[in-house]
Amino acid sequence: MKKFLSIACICLTVIGCSRVQPISQPYQGKGFYFTGENGDLYEYSSSLSKVSAEKVTSIYSSSPSALQASTDSSVNVMNASGQIVFRYEPGEVIMAATLNSAMDQVYYVTDSGELHHYNRARNASESLGISLYPMPRQMVLDEINELIYYHDKSLIYRININTKKVSVLTKVFFPIQSIAHNSSTNEVYFSTSTDGKIYKLNQAVSTIFLVHEPISARGSSIAIDSNNEKLYFSKSNGRDIQIESLDLNTKEVNDAIVLYNINYINQLVVKD
Repeated sequence: MKKFLSIACICLTVIGCSRVQPISQPYQGKGFYFTGENGDLYEYSSSLSKVSAEKVTSIYSSSPSALQASTDSSVNVMNASGQIVFRYEPGEVIMAATLNSAMDQVYYVTDSGELHHYNRARNASESLGISLYPMPRQMVLDEINELIYYHDKSLIYRININTKKVSVLTKVFFPIQSIAHNSSTNEVYFSTSTDGKIYKLNQAVSTIFLVHEPISARGSSIAIDSNNEKLYFSKSNGRDIQIESLDLNTKEVNDAIVLYNINYINQLVVKD
């Protein structure tokens, strides 16, 4: 009995010590940007660092060298070093934003539900005459087809920028946490905020497919790499976050990194 207690104590000591390991495991692949529960913006490459002291409401990247991070009052574009390349303040509360790969065309929604277009070259903003309700929580730009996809935490919508038509793509309510667009296949992926299940919406046949079932205590956030080959997703055990990758061709799942003492990711971006 004493021998058993000694072994148990040793095991508990080892487990306890494992909690003071470095904040993340060594990672040799692409890095990530992500927002936490309180809107803090983080960047991970070889180590984890906090990028912004402002509360960030949405992040999006359409260029390998830049990240769009919007706050309640501004739209910011940051370079790979974390420096703000330009900042636009419309004087209204911003709910969500997205931009093109040239980083000169920004689309954002204010708390009135109005969709606006900001032209960086002209330093001018205009309303597109589209009112959105419920409010978008995340926006993704399909630059090729001039479409914007967004979700309101329950449904996924598509905006045709030219015709100004807004379409509801999902007819069933889901507890949506995150969406991502595969520009190669024109498929929209989304994850849930409860169990983290990942689904694929095939727009050609208006069908939703279950893609992956990560076991997660606090939902899942997703992002697709620039080559449209891998879908990265987060999952939580209630204490730590693990980011894994799903090969969209082979369906193989691989571990990426573990972030200790971080139990929730709101939005995720692959840092190319």
